[in-house]
Amino acid sequence: MKKIPKGYGIPLRENKLPTPGEIFEADFDERSDFFKHLMSLKMKDAMMSDDDRTSPDTFACDKIFLDHFITDRMEDDFSLIARDFLIHEYPNIKDHEMVRYLDTSANNQWPDRIFERYILNLMMNAVNSGSVYTKNLFLYLHKTYYDKEYKQLKRFSKLSGSELLALASRRDGSMSPVVMARVLAISRMYGIEINLDCNFMYLFLEDYSENFDEDKMDWKFIDEVTDTYRDCFEEVQQIFDSEDEMYDMYEKCDRFMANLLRTEGFPEDYVMLCDDNDDGIVARLGRSLAVLKKTYKNRTFTKEELILYAAIYQGVSALLASTENMECRMDEVLYGEKGTDYFENFPPLFHPEDVAKGRPESVNAPKKPADSKKEKSDEDESPRYKEETLIAEIDSLHRKIHEQEGKIKELRSEITDKRKMSEEIIRLRDQLEAQQKELSALREHVYNLTEEDEVKETVSVDKLKEYLSPLRIIIVGGHKNWRQKMKQEFPDWTYIDATVSGTMETSVVDKADRVYFFTDTISHSTYFKYMNVVKERNVDFGYIHGVNIENNMRQMYRELYK
Repeated sequence: MKKIPKGYGIPLRENKLPTPGEIFEADFDERSDFFKHLMSLKMKDAMMSDDDRTSPDTFACDKIFLDHFITDRMEDDFSLIARDFLIHEYPNIKDHEMVRYLDTSANNQWPDRIFERYILNLMMNAVNSGSVYTKNLFLYLHKTYYDKEYKQLKRFSKLSGSELLALASRRDGSMSPVVMARVLAISRMYGIEINLDCNFMYLFLEDYSENFDEDKMDWKFIDEVTDTYRDCFEEVQQIFDSEDEMYDMYEKCDRFMANLLRTEGFPEDYVMLCDDNDDGIVARLGRSLAVLKKTYKNRTFTKEELILYAAIYQGVSALLASTENMECRMDEVLYGEKGTDYFENFPPLFHPEDVAKGRPESVNAPKKPADSKKEKSDEDESPRYKEETLIAEIDSLHRKIHEQEGKIKELRSEITDKRKMSEEIIRLRDQLEAQQKELSALREHVYNLTEEDEVKETVSVDKLKEYLSPLRIIIVGGHKNWRQKMKQEFPDWTYIDATVSGTMETSVVDKADRVYFFTDTISHSTYFKYMNVVKERNVDFGYIHGVNIENNMRQMYRELYK
């Protein structure tokens, strides 16, 4: 975290707020700006309706409170705290609200932090659902780990705006929004009455929270990298002669990774077991190249560099996949079927209500008698009772709104994942179509090799040359003497010596009417290298064999004009 230099102030101007948890240290002018902002929020609060002022939206306040509630000392004990909470409240979780105050997604937090945030979310939902035990747990933790603040708060039965500012202020006049949020949240649990003149502080905390929204996902960067995936997959296939070469080169890194895992006491294939996202060597190299191009612009990379970066990519991918899997599993354990959309497509076979079926009647717990409707007392009909009921309903609606906002954020992340999947499907579909086209051409070529041509062409050689000469043809392969003879007949065609390493100029291919591979003298690696370019540019291609120039011309004529 970047340290804020001493003297950096609080002014609530865009992109100038300190990070959450850091104390505002303001000089006179900056402190003056801060209080001007507070006064503007107070005016905004005064213009609200009485209903909104009676029941302010406390979501941002509670969010900041939870985000910074765990101290270093509390973190040491938090496993015991979480265990005690789950022992007492886990049976009731299904009846609690499901608002997510803190982000628990794996792309924002490290594993133990994810666990802490799950528990804190559940605890706050339990309090809002009326759990007396969980409220007492929060109060006990505050008393134990914030003993000085507890001694100050226990003197209050009511809390005014000036008192709140005093509690959140330091000796030098600076003020902490984290302390403000904690005092407001814990005071409600203590039963301390919060005056209406504190309401504008909720607006301030809402502004503060929005400036430091936990969603730091760089969607623009993700989209820019994703847009290059398809081109990078194809470029990788041009750089390497074949997938066999990719795997052979990658094996060196794989052996090192295997021994590294063995050194740490893990099985050799642990990375592969964790990497649920792995979809093959070509995709791994392609995705690595896409990130490299975004990271190091205007650079070319050797085969060895791509292999090394792909090995790093797989290790990172395995780490992220295992963390995401843990997140998904905790969602399912703590939130049940609401915590995942997996069961919408694959309904579970396990039904907890069926566990007790088939047991002896005497073992079954006695059914609770139906609650008889109680007559409403005079107190129930009192204005005070009605007001409290309405306030509780408004608070519940506030939390439901934020629950939906959390779901929107999750859906946005799913859209990005599905977009990546869509790009991969398009790539595989194009690859399949290209392979089918290649297979069809090969079948035709084999047929021409095995079948006698009973229909003889009546077109003269001169006419054949007249038809073929205007075409832009590329010949890949063929013996040197044969190429020389073809050049004499068709000097404007392009001839590529398949024994010389290099890549085909894509600009030449773009203008070609057809590319012919001379199958008698071309190697597999050379064939695949040039075929990748042809398929990428979607250019027609065919195969020729034999050194009889006239037969070659007649075959081309039949394929191009008939």
